[in-house]
Amino acid sequence: MGREATLATQKNLDGLANKHVVIVGGSSGMGLALGRQAAAAGARVTLMARDEKKLQAAAKEVPNAAIRAMDLRRTDTITKAIAGLGGVDHLVITAGTYRPAPPDLIDLDEWRGVLEERVIGPLYLIKSLAKQITTSVVMFTGTASHRPTAGIAVAAAATAGVENMARCLALELSP
Repeated sequence: MGREATLATQKNLDGLANKHVVIVGGSSGMGLALGRQAAAAGARVTLMARDEKKLQAAAKEVPNAAIRAMDLRRTDTITKAIAGLGGVDHLVITAGTYRPAPPDLIDLDEWRGVLEERVIGPLYLIKSLAKQITTSVVMFTGTASHRPTAGIAVAAAATAGVENMARCLALELSP
C-alpha cells in the first residue's frame, strides 16, 4: 500500500474512535479483520456470527469486543442478538456461505438457506435496527453476480439481490 493510500486509510479509521461498530460475520475472514482494525482505531466493536465458539475465539483477537451469537437464517436469533444493543454507528454485514454445486445436486432447503442468510436475514436485521443506526450500513457480496460460473446460480441471485437491496435501502434510510 502506498503512502497516500495508507494516510487515507488512517484518516478513515481515525473517524471510528468512540463509535459503535457492529460486524455480522465477525468471527472469521474479512469480518474479523475489520473488527481488529475498528478496535485498533478506538471503536467499540460488537462481533456477531452464528458459531459461539468461533465468536469466543475471535473476541480474543479484538480488544474489548462484545459478542452476540445469531443466525441470519433465523429471525428469532436476530431479535435476541440485537436486544439491548443500543445505538449502532456502523453496521457491517460480511456473513454469507455457499457451497458451489450444480442445481440438480442442491436441495431446495439449501437454496432457501442461502437466500435467507444473504438477503432476508440482513433485510430483517436492518429493518429491526433502522432507528438505531446513525451513520452507515455496509454489505459485502462478492463477484458471483458479475462473473457467472457454473454451480453458483443461487449465490449469484443472492448477491445481485443484496446489491440492489443496498441501493434501495440507501434511498429509503437516508436522512
